[in-house]
Amino acid sequence: MGPSGDFSNAGTWRRKTARELGVKEVSKAQTEMVLITQTEAARRLFCHRSSVIKYVNEGRLKRYEGGKVDEDEVKEFGKNQAKRKSKDEGVPDYYVERARHEQYKADLAQLDLKKKSGELIPVDDVVSDWGKMITACKTKMLALPSKVSPMLQTCDDVREMEQVIKSGILEALDELSSTSRGIDTPASSVVASD
Repeated sequence: MGPSGDFSNAGTWRRKTARELGVKEVSKAQTEMVLITQTEAARRLFCHRSSVIKYVNEGRLKRYEGGKVDEDEVKEFGKNQAKRKSKDEGVPDYYVERARHEQYKADLAQLDLKKKSGELIPVDDVVSDWGKMITACKTKMLALPSKVSPMLQTCDDVREMEQVIKSGILEALDELSSTSRGIDTPASSVVASD
């Protein structure tokens, strides 16, 4: 027997009508109550049955005869739980945080792989090498006038002077490009050490 009702052949509880109970006025909600098992309530709330039992013991859900709960109350309870979870933004969700952690580990592994393969070079190494290249360029360009000026005295016209200056600049740039190839980059040192 259910709460003032009979067990039907379909396996659900049926509320007796107001006439059967001898009550003159009964609300529509009272006459159409559908009871479900705690296991079914747990399935609908996406939780374990023990959680539903806890909610019943705390008085958050009403328990009827046979340990069953009202289907509409379960729906309302589920809506309230969803609203409360959305308000509790400060409380981290375990699965979201775990996914974030796993993504972080994957990103670190990818960075490590790129570093070992030479695709990725530490910023400090790039800054150091770039500084060496700029210093070498500055030194070559500042030495150019003293190197070229004695040759300019022997030139007869402007065109010849232009050729001497141009050849001095090209020679300096050629030396710089061969020097920059000799700089030991982190990528070549990583490959050599493996």
